[in-house]
Amino acid sequence: MEDFMEVGELGRLKIDKIIFESFYPILFTCVNEKQQLFLCVCCQANEEGKKWLITRTTPQIMIDILTDRLTLREAFCKIKDIQYTVLHNSNKIKIINGDKNDWDYEKSYILPDKDEYLEAEEGEFDEEIAYYQEILESTNLNLSCTIEKVISEYISSFVVKSYCNYIDTITCDFNESYAITSKMESLNQNELSRCLIRENDINEKNSIAA
Repeated sequence: MEDFMEVGELGRLKIDKIIFESFYPILFTCVNEKQQLFLCVCCQANEEGKKWLITRTTPQIMIDILTDRLTLREAFCKIKDIQYTVLHNSNKIKIINGDKNDWDYEKSYILPDKDEYLEAEEGEFDEEIAYYQEILESTNLNLSCTIEKVISEYISSFVVKSYCNYIDTITCDFNESYAITSKMESLNQNELSRCLIRENDINEKNSIAA
């Protein structure tokens, strides 16, 4: 991958796939150290310097661009949380986040035209489509594994918690039964003692009478 530039909170960007170029990349995607994907266009390159628009994107959006299901302007305005304008002139770089003049879907003269598609010829971007499709499938697989892991951990936690509650219930029932049984045994012992006392009294009285 070719180094592009460092852009604020996005970190250092590297060009991973060039869609259109002249003497320099014009339409391309970049990734940062977190492997987040960004769509970039060089919208100015003259004596005053260069100007890029950078936004966050997804593999699916890129596939939709390459198959003419999405205009370039729609693609750049699809995700609004990251919309950077980068100016580079006289060895100085100026980074602006969310410039309304540059990023207004209706009024911007910097964004690609509203009705501008890539208008690719059949098979022209097969390699690029396969590249983004692979990223998409890998992302979906990782997401699926993450979801399965979360569900598995939740179920395990639920089972353990239910088991502990079950054991607590058994213990509680056992303790209560034991307490009741002990109480009954205590009552029975007391009743037996009273019977023995009454029997002794009767025997003593009979002996005196005799």
